[in-house]
Amino acid sequence: MPGRLLTWGLPLTVMFGAVVAGLMFTSLSIWEAALIGAILAPTDAALGQAVVTNPRVPQRIRQALNVESGLNDGIALPLVLVFLAAAEETAKGGGSLGGLLSFLGQEILVAAAIGIVFGWLGAKAIIHANNRQWISHTWLQIGALALAVAAYGLAVPLGGSGFIAAWLTGLTLGAMIRGKVDDLSEFAESLGSLLTMASFFVFGLILLGPAVGSLTWQIAIYAILTLAVLRGGAVALSMIGSSLRPGTVLFMGWFGPRGLASIIFAGLIVEDAVLASSDLIVTLTMVTVGLSIYAHGATSWFGSESYGRWHQRQPKDEQPADHGAEDHKPELD
Repeated sequence: MPGRLLTWGLPLTVMFGAVVAGLMFTSLSIWEAALIGAILAPTDAALGQAVVTNPRVPQRIRQALNVESGLNDGIALPLVLVFLAAAEETAKGGGSLGGLLSFLGQEILVAAAIGIVFGWLGAKAIIHANNRQWISHTWLQIGALALAVAAYGLAVPLGGSGFIAAWLTGLTLGAMIRGKVDDLSEFAESLGSLLTMASFFVFGLILLGPAVGSLTWQIAIYAILTLAVLRGGAVALSMIGSSLRPGTVLFMGWFGPRGLASIIFAGLIVEDAVLASSDLIVTLTMVTVGLSIYAHGATSWFGSESYGRWHQRQPKDEQPADHGAEDHKPELD
């Protein structure tokens, strides 16, 4: 299921968002519309903790949504960078293929090389130190987090994307140490949760107010469509042939909250981009994220409980594909 959500659901969400944005806001260029679709495609599990931690929800469904939200921002980032570069080239009257390819080579390939090298070398060092008990598990966790920070710090001065470098460092590191070193994510997850809450506080304090002040009925409708229709349609199409029941597909389609990744992507536009529609793109992002915070926050616990009760009422001898046998085993806290 995570593979379907990431390889089909994410691109379809980007495409649907771009098409609807282009139809509703005629002042946007093709690349600006695509940029909006890519910015608002990633999901944020932090706003749906009640869903991914509720034991009533089948384990496979929780895991699919959690894995999706953990990976789709890193996958969407190159799309955001490509669409942003193309939109800027178009705005300058250029739009040359050579300029875009040069940007891709510098921004993405440099970051990818740094991320993979840092992750590989860091994994070798961590495994070596762990096997010889040179360092405690607590400091190994801090070392793993420091690798991502170092990769970001090196990629940016060299003209690469710090976000891609840090993401690929973690991806490579995790793949190499899995099964060889005890889980190193506890400290990073705790720190990440704290910083996420602080980020949402700043979002509500500083960013949401001006966005609401620029709200129009078109922006409000687009935000509602993005959250309630476009993702749901993309998820439904990506799950064709999976034998999931409609109730499960609807549940997965709704619980795709937008959050920190979209805010960061919009920040790239505020900081670097020179686009005629920058204000509209940022406002669309902030309004959509703000609406998601309220809508998904208000329905996450109630929705997961309702879905869990529906799941428990299903006949045990006719379990659909989304209800593996492991979902009926008692879970220990």
